[in-house]
Amino acid sequence: MGRPIAEDHRRALARNIRVGGLAFPTFVPLDLFAVYSLYPDASIAWLLTARIVTALVLYALSVAIERGPMPRLTHVVALLFASVVISLMASEVGGPHSPYLHGLTLVILIRTGIVAEPLLQSFAHGVLVVAAYPATFGVLAALGHRFEINWPLLSLHFALPLSAVVCAAVASRTVWHARQQLEQARRLGRYRLEARLGHGTQGEVWLAHDSQLDREVALKLLRAKDSVPEAITAFEREAILISKLKSPHTVRVHDFGASDDGIYFMAMEYLVGHDFAEMVQLYGPVTPAHAVHLVKQACHSLEEAHHLGLVHRDVKPSNLFVAAVGDTRDVVKLLDFGIARRTLDGAPAASMISGTPTYLAPEVVSGGVHSVASDIYALGATLYFLVTGTPPFTGEVSDVLAAHVQARPETPTRRLGREVPETLERVILRCLDKEPGQRWASVSELRNALEQCGVAPWDAVAARRFWELERKDLARRWSDETVV
Repeated sequence: MGRPIAEDHRRALARNIRVGGLAFPTFVPLDLFAVYSLYPDASIAWLLTARIVTALVLYALSVAIERGPMPRLTHVVALLFASVVISLMASEVGGPHSPYLHGLTLVILIRTGIVAEPLLQSFAHGVLVVAAYPATFGVLAALGHRFEINWPLLSLHFALPLSAVVCAAVASRTVWHARQQLEQARRLGRYRLEARLGHGTQGEVWLAHDSQLDREVALKLLRAKDSVPEAITAFEREAILISKLKSPHTVRVHDFGASDDGIYFMAMEYLVGHDFAEMVQLYGPVTPAHAVHLVKQACHSLEEAHHLGLVHRDVKPSNLFVAAVGDTRDVVKLLDFGIARRTLDGAPAASMISGTPTYLAPEVVSGGVHSVASDIYALGATLYFLVTGTPPFTGEVSDVLAAHVQARPETPTRRLGREVPETLERVILRCLDKEPGQRWASVSELRNALEQCGVAPWDAVAARRFWELERKDLARRWSDETVV
């Protein structure tokens, strides 16, 4: 079976042979010119048949490389086959000194442009291609064919393919080395970076492959050289805090560490789906039943965090993710504990307001500390957003902050323009009370209130219907409603 082959290299080998096969018929005009102008004794029918058969055989071999158990050996067979056919065509059109000899140069160059390999491997493949020419003529001579050979002229013709072998080997090695460096740059320990999912002022999140456990992860990165010490401390704290949380509705952390060159990383479960903000942006406000179902799961995550003395401090739609976990739809995961603090840690510096302005509790805007009550306010504002499609207060940041402290939010029914169940409105508006003591005493109490607010239950059938059938229609209607 040989050494395991990387899938991208297997694809490159197949693509090389497929491109070579496609190139063969394109030189039919050369055959016509050669036969009718220079070599009238040559058989144009034989040349055309050789090109068509070779193209088909090379295509079949390229498929075998993609799907078969021995891609490297099949690739070598394909190269030899193409080189022997070119040599046979040369024997038909001019003999050993035929201009068709330079078809070997094209074989070498096409391979170099597609397949990057170490120097010796590329050189060996080039020598194999060139060696097929004298070997083919030697077999033909042994079979009784007679050729007159002008050795100086043949040496001159052969110089170009031989030079191509050397140049191609060097070029292939250069590309291979550059790709190796790029691959190394895209690796972080056992993780290979695949695609950037997002970035912010302090870090990036990448889709990465965990080569040790053979799974995809979301890899959060923070580069020490580009970050202030406080950001590194918060990054470490987030990893430690999340690792203590076991709720199925809190994003899981698999690994945490730092590379030798100062890149801190946190490997988290990779989620497929949308955050609340994306979902509403794409499909519009969700039904009351759907909103209650989603927020109850967020309550589950926050219940555990608050029980351990942790306050999230940045609950908002973009930090709540709706994922598909196995066959289960609508699984909510709470993300980003980067600015979370223990309630015993006290407040941050007085000049700093942490969190997102649109979802800040009035007491925090006024300089107070984050608490369970402020998380409940933010979760209520998020529920308001899910039901109406907008946060409770909009506008410039200064206006929004002032409104949190001074203004009463519109009722969800008035904001949405259609009726929202009164019992659900009361739950939402109590979350948004200006006085922390007038809100729900805990997220457990909030979750119980949501369960008892009389909204129809949202089950697996409803979730599947939404994600598989209704969301396209909802997206179209929401787009029509929001066109200015």
